[in-house]
Amino acid sequence: WYQRRVRGDEEEEPDLTEDLPEELDLRNKSIVHEATFQGECAACGWVAGTQTLEARIAFVSENYIPFSVQNFMNCAGKTCVGAQPYRVNTEAKNRENIVSEDELPYTQRKCIQGDDLSACYAQCGSLNPEKFSNTLQDQFVIIVGTRRAKTEGGVKTALQSG
Repeated sequence: WYQRRVRGDEEEEPDLTEDLPEELDLRNKSIVHEATFQGECAACGWVAGTQTLEARIAFVSENYIPFSVQNFMNCAGKTCVGAQPYRVNTEAKNRENIVSEDELPYTQRKCIQGDDLSACYAQCGSLNPEKFSNTLQDQFVIIVGTRRAKTEGGVKTALQSG
């Protein structure tokens, strides 16, 4: 994620701190999601992962759109079941689809009826693209314009590499 500088026969580690601000409060940039009350739903990993991913993409794209925690849980078929926050990144990468919170708000409820996951999958953006917008595409338009990425693949690579 950085290039080594070579002078003569010696490699020099770059100073990675030279361009860092003294402080960074993302609340001042309006890219931090408001606190989510989970109710009786054990969704802390889904909430933390979703809000971390949306903040990271918003910081890079300069375009904040709150993502749907419910969508990530529904697509995984694991609503109100704990998960590690990284699971959100895996879901977003594998499905290449993110639904906004406006389209599919957090319900604090399970969508599963016994062992039948069809109710969850019916409310999954990547499995039902005709019902939900892909918010990721909206943000890529902004990223492409502000970060000189040439393709959607280039944007994904930039996001994944930090």
